[in-house]
Amino acid sequence: MKDIILIDTTWIHYLQTFKYSLENINGKNSLQILLEKLSKLNIDKLLLLPPKNELDDSIKAAIEIAKNFNIATEFSKIVVRNKKEQLETLSIFLSNNNYENIILLYSDSPFIDIDELLKLYNLHKEGKAEYTFGDNYAEGLVPEILSRNFIEKVKEKNYKKPDILSRKVFDCIEDDINKYFIEVQVAEKDFSIKRFELTASSKRNIEIIKNLKKFVDFNCSYIDLFNAIEEHPEILHIFPRYVEIEITNNCNLNCSFCPRIKMNRKVEDMHFSLFKKIIDQLASAYDDIIVSFTLMGEPTMHPFFVEFVDYAINSKIFNIIIETNGTLFNNELIKNLSSYPIDKLTILFGIDAINSATYNKLRASYDGKNYFETVRNNIKNFLEYRSENRLRTFIQIIKMEDNKKELEDFYKFWEKFTGNIVIQKYNNYLNLLPDREIADFTPLDRVPCWHLQRDIEIFSNGSVPLCKQDINCSKLIGNLNNETIIEIWEKLKKYYIENAKFNFNDIKECSICDEWWTFNF
Repeated sequence: MKDIILIDTTWIHYLQTFKYSLENINGKNSLQILLEKLSKLNIDKLLLLPPKNELDDSIKAAIEIAKNFNIATEFSKIVVRNKKEQLETLSIFLSNNNYENIILLYSDSPFIDIDELLKLYNLHKEGKAEYTFGDNYAEGLVPEILSRNFIEKVKEKNYKKPDILSRKVFDCIEDDINKYFIEVQVAEKDFSIKRFELTASSKRNIEIIKNLKKFVDFNCSYIDLFNAIEEHPEILHIFPRYVEIEITNNCNLNCSFCPRIKMNRKVEDMHFSLFKKIIDQLASAYDDIIVSFTLMGEPTMHPFFVEFVDYAINSKIFNIIIETNGTLFNNELIKNLSSYPIDKLTILFGIDAINSATYNKLRASYDGKNYFETVRNNIKNFLEYRSENRLRTFIQIIKMEDNKKELEDFYKFWEKFTGNIVIQKYNNYLNLLPDREIADFTPLDRVPCWHLQRDIEIFSNGSVPLCKQDINCSKLIGNLNNETIIEIWEKLKKYYIENAKFNFNDIKECSICDEWWTFNF
């Protein structure tokens, strides 16, 4: 049996990112660039399209582009909304065609490295693997290779995450990798430390591609791409992706591990007019923004919390994250938050203990009440209100000396309700708090800070600090009451570039920070 290169548009079409594959980049679009590169390979090729009933102008354009390269097209038999349905589509395709292996890639990959693709393919064939993938490459540089046997085995698997939206098949099988014969090709240059994609799948990624094109061409090697970004880090400093908004810095708990006890800023709620201004700027800029209600307060204490959530959800913000202590999750709030689509809202409950005594030691309240049972019941009520709530809810425990003996029991208890358990590292906030870490897991080799590359923090009065570590805004970058996000982001660039060039000691805050290796959603 022969093998085939399958350029899949079904999944990214469902996510509404396919349109970017057709956006003009220096006279050509991503799909044209990709098919031109693939045309040099003597392997069967096919452009897999969504079902005929989803035919629109973008798909019609893709069909015409494929014709120009003598590449066949085929409509999927089912609508693809997640990884499970994508694998079912591949299975249907194989059942109707005599192919042994599928080289799977996507139409938004103009920087696909043909040499690395062939290395991956040869590794798969020589090793007679069921599944072969590249590790530490940026998304869009190499394909995945799936055998007929592998697709059937995974399709029969009882999915733990049936709604998974990741590009990689690996994310479906990571809990069971020993059940398959897998080959891995590790990139010589590690892109994982950069945390970005080389795909034309969003407005942001299109900007990155255009920035890269100033220094390289589409036929360059992935090493050339890596070197260009190392030499010109400003390529990646497009616009904040992860935005932490402190809608209030008021809180009803007095947690011993929270830096709020060292906060000297005025306690106040953010005005809705300022919040609306921020959200409007974010939503009009990019379509992949994640907004988190967090920092030094309990967001549900804001008197207009639900109105804030509603406004953000109904904008073009990609996802809203609510970080909460859960004390105020009454039935009315649970009902309100449960009404939103699961892909628009994520809830992170911080509880940090498995029993009442430890909880009260860590999370004492100002009114003297122990909220452990209340919070645990509130979380369970939210999870049980509707089944979809389990998919978008995370339960967090911060690892500390105070609760280290409870970590296993904590995980076992909450795993019964949701598989999304977060075991978070302790943060002493630039030595503001005592050291309570169980062990130091900081990597031996320091890399540039991911937060400076993609995060921005906004305090309740509109002030923007250097980063989340600067809880009292000792290094004020700007204020959104009288400046725009773009203006402030531009002022933050110099700190990012210094960091990207490994000049960590040139910034006081960076020289004593150990959060540079952590990463948000």
